[in-house]
Amino acid sequence: MSNIQIRRAELKELSAAVKPLVAEGKFQNINQAIKAEYAKQGHTELRTIYEWNRIGARIRSGEKALVLWGKETTVKKENETISFFPVHYVFSEIQTQNFQPIK
Repeated sequence: MSNIQIRRAELKELSAAVKPLVAEGKFQNINQAIKAEYAKQGHTELRTIYEWNRIGARIRSGEKALVLWGKETTVKKENETISFFPVHYVFSEIQTQNFQPIK
């Protein structure tokens, strides 16, 4: 199994765990519920590696990205149209160096 397949499987498992919270109305969508789970672990400010680099912060070596669902994407392949939700990789402030939070 490739790394993307492993990460997608992890994200599906996390999504299934938080789905009842969305059904109860505690969150508007799965990504919000997943972000809340990450926040419990101290990951409150999530950005892509490019966004962190743009503000001068660098991801520490060896850090593993957190995953969220991207917006639904539609791709045409030959005679069929395929829709799917891509996996987005993000990092949090506790995974960076040189990040100065705004106070």
